[in-house]
Amino acid sequence: MAADKNEADITIAYSPSGKYVHYDYQHNPQRKTITLLIDGVSKQYTLRQLLPVGKRLNRLTIDGKTSPLTQETVRNNQYVVVKNIPGGKHAIVLSYK
Repeated sequence: MAADKNEADITIAYSPSGKYVHYDYQHNPQRKTITLLIDGVSKQYTLRQLLPVGKRLNRLTIDGKTSPLTQETVRNNQYVVVKNIPGGKHAIVLSYK
């Protein structure tokens, strides 16, 4: 969204340690959803996802289950923040209104 892109496939790796994080980002403006498929070598993740301008979070699920979250504002932009997501593969779906 910040770069006017609705899709991204990103891997960040630190070779000396063998650690990495990978995510596949899909934004569907028509359905008002953002889907993130995450994977990596980590004990836990913290998600900080920018919402589209003027939108509010409706629901967030991780692997199909509703998850606790917070929202924060940074320079008039709304972010959804989810802490302590266990390491491993996860499907995160945000719906907004």
